[in-house]
Amino acid sequence: MAIAYDFTAELWEWEGKAAWHFVTVPVDVSDEIAARMEGFTRGFGSVRVRVTVGGSHWATSVFPDSSREAYILPMKKAVREAENLRVGTATRVHLELVDLRPVLAQVPDCEGPLEGTLQLWPHRHGTDAMFMALLRRRLG
Repeated sequence: MAIAYDFTAELWEWEGKAAWHFVTVPVDVSDEIAARMEGFTRGFGSVRVRVTVGGSHWATSVFPDSSREAYILPMKKAVREAENLRVGTATRVHLELVDLRPVLAQVPDCEGPLEGTLQLWPHRHGTDAMFMALLRRRLG
């Protein structure tokens, strides 16, 4: 079962040299993601996600933003154009966590051979051998 969140947030532009656009993940959702992913974040504290906005689907990461005390989700140009999103647009977002590691965090020594996967062994875990990965069917 995927860990997923649905929310609406306003599209905004980064106040820097580059024209990056983001939506802010609500604080309550950000807090839950941070709690679930504690010890499993990637570079810059990022968390891998799969996102749906309108008819657009893509994989990316959310990043913690200390000034907003929440995660921020980058909105790439192709999605903004396809979904006709402009700065200030209220944007409906479906966001899914895609890393399996927190799901079985209590199982010691179960890191799989591929990033974000799990591997269980009879001699280590007292169970049948298993390999687990989240697989997604591409939509559209």
